[in-house]
Amino acid sequence: MHRAFDSDDIVYSILEHLKFPLRNLRNVAMTCSRLAGPALNILWSEQSSLLPLIMCLPQGPWASRMRLLIFPESRLPVSGSAS
Repeated sequence: MHRAFDSDDIVYSILEHLKFPLRNLRNVAMTCSRLAGPALNILWSEQSSLLPLIMCLPQGPWASRMRLLIFPESRLPVSGSAS
């Protein structure tokens, strides 16, 4: 790989030009291990909602239906409630 890619400033400048559409950054991240970290940093900083982050968590007390998050009622006791 060219020595220019040793500089993070240059790498981020190049990736900023590939930012839209975001699939360009995804393709770069899957193609080149040297550019994967910076490309993923930019991708995660451009998220419009928390859904992609929450979907990385193990599926448990939440479910995703048509891009909506569904949290069932909590069965934990609420602190400060009258006994």
